[in-house]
Amino acid sequence: MTRLLIIFFCLIFISQANADIYSANSALSRGDYATAVKEYTRLAEAGDATAQAHLGYMYYVGEGVTQDLRTAVSWYRKAAVQGNRDAQYNLAVAFAFGEGITQDLSQAAIWYRRAAEQGHIVSQYSLGISYAYGEGVPQDINEARRWFLMAAEQGYARAQVHMGSLYHTGEGVDKNFKEAVRWYQLAANQGEATAQYNLGLLYRGGKGVEKNYDEAKRWLRLAANQGYIAAQNELTALERTVAPPTIPPAPEIKQAVPQPQFVKQEPQVEEKPIAKKEEPAPVSNVEQTTAARKPLFTVDESTLLVIDDEESVAYEIESAQPEITTEDNLVADEAKSIEQPEPIETTPVLAAEAPIAVEEEVVDEVIAVEEVPEEEILESTQTFEEECVEAIAADIEPSPVETNDTDEESKGLFSRIGEFFGSKDDDVVDETAS
Repeated sequence: MTRLLIIFFCLIFISQANADIYSANSALSRGDYATAVKEYTRLAEAGDATAQAHLGYMYYVGEGVTQDLRTAVSWYRKAAVQGNRDAQYNLAVAFAFGEGITQDLSQAAIWYRRAAEQGHIVSQYSLGISYAYGEGVPQDINEARRWFLMAAEQGYARAQVHMGSLYHTGEGVDKNFKEAVRWYQLAANQGEATAQYNLGLLYRGGKGVEKNYDEAKRWLRLAANQGYIAAQNELTALERTVAPPTIPPAPEIKQAVPQPQFVKQEPQVEEKPIAKKEEPAPVSNVEQTTAARKPLFTVDESTLLVIDDEESVAYEIESAQPEITTEDNLVADEAKSIEQPEPIETTPVLAAEAPIAVEEEVVDEVIAVEEVPEEEILESTQTFEEECVEAIAADIEPSPVETNDTDEESKGLFSRIGEFFGSKDDDVVDETAS
């Protein structure tokens, strides 16, 4: 019966204590700090570890009371000794940073371990930091990795960042970029700026993932937006070096326009004015008829030679053999050597007219002249002229013209040929005229 009464009174006390803690927590959540401090103080003085931990925190931040770090550490110690892991962690932080108590990293590591062993996630991470940097304990990267892994597997972002960093650099583990990306990705998804920055670097370098500049810029920008200076600088450099992809504009459809063809212009040659040939003076009808009947060479009657027979003609031709050059030189020499005599006015003999009979009184001795048609005279003259030229060209070897003697010699030859043909024609004319 006595035991039943003791159990009954204990249940009443516990239920009353729980009701007091509940009312204090409700006042704290409502922002009624005065009521919360009053309830927590009453419970803390009664030895409630939870109330002691809460009251120590309210003195630490100054909620409902004047901020007092020493009073906060005093309540933390009372709760930590009773095994309250939250109070143990807060007491470790006070020793680590010297807040309300003298800084002591060894005491900080001790209280971190006590809370970590009770599964306090932040204490596990903090103890890993102590081992990683040798703060209050000997530096041990493997022990640091063990405590980081405990916190990371419970989803603590900062511990996940450190696990990614260990695999990224190969400290305490074999370097593995894929594992680094996995841990960085878990922390980055929770908004951890350091993880976002490191993940952006791996995407930029293509380590553990396929290189992707867009993903790299996305993660770097997320970290930069949180004020992460290294991410801001890296993002600026990346945007300068990697130009955004440009889509080429669609080609415009245009009608085919014939391209102008450039014709090479020949250099202009200055043309020298050509001297106009002097128009010959008009001649009368009598002169035109005479000119139509003139032989190829026209000479003055005074230069005619008396030719006895054909042998003397051949002798004269052979004795005056000029040096023949080119055809152009012959024509030029011929033009120079021939003097245009004054036209002799004669009575034209038309083809339809009959020849005039010769009067016996004019000449002492008249030679009977056989009437020869004009066409035969011209044909024989032309034929004989061609034969003479061919004979001369076949027998005489042409040589270059050096002096004017050749011109004189050539002139003499053609003058004699012209005299011969002219005299023959003139004989016909004179005989018909007489």
